[in-house]
Amino acid sequence: NIWDSGATYKGWRSFEALAVAKQEEFRARKQQILLATRLSYFNVQLALEKVRLLADSLQLSQAQYRDIETRLRAGASSRLDAYSAHQQVLVYLLQFRQARSDLASSLRDLFALTGQNKDVDVSLPLYAEDKEIYQDYEPATVFLSMDPLENSFGAIKPVDFNKDNSAAKNPQTLAMNQMAQASRLAAESASSAHWPKIQLMAKTSWDYPNGPVLERFHQNTVGVAATLPLFEAGKITHDVAEKNAQADANERRRDQIQSDIMRDWQKSSDQLKGFIAQREINKKSVFETEELAKLTYTSYKNGRSSLLEVQSTNLRALEAKVQTVRTEVQILMQFAIMASLSGEEVAK
Repeated sequence: NIWDSGATYKGWRSFEALAVAKQEEFRARKQQILLATRLSYFNVQLALEKVRLLADSLQLSQAQYRDIETRLRAGASSRLDAYSAHQQVLVYLLQFRQARSDLASSLRDLFALTGQNKDVDVSLPLYAEDKEIYQDYEPATVFLSMDPLENSFGAIKPVDFNKDNSAAKNPQTLAMNQMAQASRLAAESASSAHWPKIQLMAKTSWDYPNGPVLERFHQNTVGVAATLPLFEAGKITHDVAEKNAQADANERRRDQIQSDIMRDWQKSSDQLKGFIAQREINKKSVFETEELAKLTYTSYKNGRSSLLEVQSTNLRALEAKVQTVRTEVQILMQFAIMASLSGEEVAK
């Protein structure tokens, strides 16, 4: 080809842009998997902490039930209190069993994302650090030990987000931008078909024709061909219009992705501020509810409070601890989401 109005060159650049777009799509997928894995890991940490906290509350309720039984035999407590205390033990036992099932489900999700430990029986997981306290419960199929939440905070931190270029550098945005560029170049390549194409052909050969004169001869051939479309029923025009429309659509998708990234970043930032504020409130709540639970039980033993008040304060203390852990995990999740939205590089 001596001249084709740049059709071949622009076609090559179009496919090159498509290749870059696929690389960015691959990077975007890796980031999505990384984010999903981080969120799943944090969910496992939350589920494990709930198991531990419920185990502590279950132990406390069992200890109080034994104390009330002792007081009942001594005539210092009523059978109504004994039944009520045992009901509280059963409630915590049910919640503890459900928490173990929830932890098993969270582990399955994590293992599916990481491709590890698929054959491990995690149907009855338990907290590894205090194995001895579980002797009276269903035997564990696996004891689980994980990094504390403090270590997770050290591994993932908030990242800077530049409103001017962070969204533009996100791999999803870059992929769509390359797709639009590829469509524009393909349109230009197709448009080149409107213009003449000039081709040069040269050939040298030894020929042995199967004719009346059976002898070999050397032949050199040189040719030049010029082609120009005279009538093609608008095929080229429609092809160009289609590819330009694809480019317009990809550019609008790119702009929408950038807008969505900005929106999601702002939402995560707002959520993060709220969770950080809740963290301080939770710390005070945990301290006060624990103290209140201790004082209420002491008051009950002295005959100044009812068992219902004791159970209520115990429940509030548990809820405050669970809420504290949930808030910490939510902060970690927002960090992970914001890191993903910023276009954070992932390991190759």
